[in-house]
Amino acid sequence: MQIANKKHVKDIDERNAKMIKLKLTSGAVMQTLNKLRKNLNAAIKRADEIKKEMDMKTSSLAKKEEDISVTKKAISDAKHF
Repeated sequence: MQIANKKHVKDIDERNAKMIKLKLTSGAVMQTLNKLRKNLNAAIKRADEIKKEMDMKTSSLAKKEEDISVTKKAISDAKHF
């Protein structure tokens, strides 16, 4: 009976050791995952800011090109008088 009990205690101890190791590994994986999520969210936020900035600059460029076109037409019209 004692031999069987020692064997079960040994199995339980081995399983507990494996469980502790898995918990530690799981904790490390969760920390890495959270860090990567934080980095991803920061990258997404930065990408959104860059897209808004590009949209603003594209709009500004289009307005400036339109102003240049109007000015060139006004100059051309003024030369014909």
